[in-house]
Amino acid sequence: VNEASGFQVFRHRDRKKADTEPVLNLAIVLNIMQDEAYLFLEPSVPVSRQENIIVMVERVSSTADTLNLTTQNRESYLEFATQIYEGIQDGSTFKIKIDDDWMPLLADREEREVFRITTSDYYRLTRIY
Repeated sequence: VNEASGFQVFRHRDRKKADTEPVLNLAIVLNIMQDEAYLFLEPSVPVSRQENIIVMVERVSSTADTLNLTTQNRESYLEFATQIYEGIQDGSTFKIKIDDDWMPLLADREEREVFRITTSDYYRLTRIY
């Protein structure tokens, strides 16, 4: 809690805390003064070093989509997280571009579940879904 700004940050206690591998964690930020809530992306060190965050979503139907986070603001975080959430819901797998390599992202069940729960909690809090 940052008393001066009126922000409270909520993070899932089981989130992956790795600095050497690609991880995308979410936090829910409450702006008490404005009565608003935001999803905030907290990438690990390898991801944060990239100019843009590029994720490949490999759908069960054998198609693939590429998500490209070029602007980092609350609207783009929400759209990006929603696309990943929908991919988790439909059983897609994910890869993230680190330098010139594609690396697994949200590869284990627990990591996927933490992302899904945080996004779902945000939706319920803001009544999006």
